[in-house]
Amino acid sequence: MQELFRVEAENQTSLLTSGLLALEKQIHAPAPGGQKSEGGLPTSDFRPLTSGATPEQLESLMRAAHSFKGAARIVNLSPAVHVAHALEDCFVAAQQNRLALQQEHIDVLLRGVDWLTEISRQHEHTITTWEKEHGLKVESWIEKIRGFTPPRLPESEIRSQRPEGEGGGLPTSDLRPLTSGSARPSGDTSLYKTAEIKTGWSSEGKRRIAFCG
Repeated sequence: MQELFRVEAENQTSLLTSGLLALEKQIHAPAPGGQKSEGGLPTSDFRPLTSGATPEQLESLMRAAHSFKGAARIVNLSPAVHVAHALEDCFVAAQQNRLALQQEHIDVLLRGVDWLTEISRQHEHTITTWEKEHGLKVESWIEKIRGFTPPRLPESEIRSQRPEGEGGGLPTSDLRPLTSGSARPSGDTSLYKTAEIKTGWSSEGKRRIAFCG
């Protein structure tokens, strides 16, 4: 199970990193024909310092954070669950046009991905010691991201704002399932409960493992 988690963690942190770096480039990309003013600051011909993120980009980032959160919960890495949840809330706010991601936000989000990478190297027997050494720093990071992330809207309000006929939930169009099996071991199942593992191929042809619970 730990090995499966590490494969999933590597996949999702890679998606998060590449997606955030792409947004960072878009933030500073000049509009066609734009000119830089003295000191390199953008002129009126430059795009404003907002993310300009597409719905597809934000959906990919949100889904990656959500998948990491679920996988971390299965292997009992609660610090990773909290970090991934904070990332997910930030991407959801951006999806709802309640937060325009700027450079200072991207920097904080990338630091969160670094935390996920570091935590994913732990397991349930070492995470307590790791938390004692790094817990305050993680809490400080969570406070920072919560400081610019608007709280989630109630589900009733989200439904009222959704165009008629538009569905909800996480899209699965880029994951063609191959197999689906229970992740419960033959011994103690208290940590796994209803968790399942699904494997498939992404639209880029890379194998992906989805933890569902």
